[in-house]
Amino acid sequence: MRGRRLTAPAGAASRRLLADVAGLVSVSAFYVVVSVVLAGLWRAATAHGPVAGYTGRELTWYIVTAEAATCAINPRLIEEIGDDVVSGAVTVEMLRPAAVGGVRLAVETGRALTRRWRSPSR
Repeated sequence: MRGRRLTAPAGAASRRLLADVAGLVSVSAFYVVVSVVLAGLWRAATAHGPVAGYTGRELTWYIVTAEAATCAINPRLIEEIGDDVVSGAVTVEMLRPAAVGGVRLAVETGRALTRRWRSPSR
């Protein structure tokens, strides 16, 4: 029962994010552009040999992975939490049988996994 309390909000957040096609396309396009540009720069920098012991391929892998993690998170999360505290939404969430922090974490995990799963690198 406890697992269901947290998987339901994560699933709902994931479905809401999948419904926002324009948002997913913009995040994915940003991910591709940044990754391609930075990978090109690092490959050019390592054309004559490794940089700090890393090859261009290793640095490209790092860039792709780091950008995927960055694009998966919500940069406005702290603002949204502040808005929810001011509006009283957190008070309403406290009336539910699941912990507010756990539900919020499950929602953000659902969003992050959906963004990562829908990114073009997979």
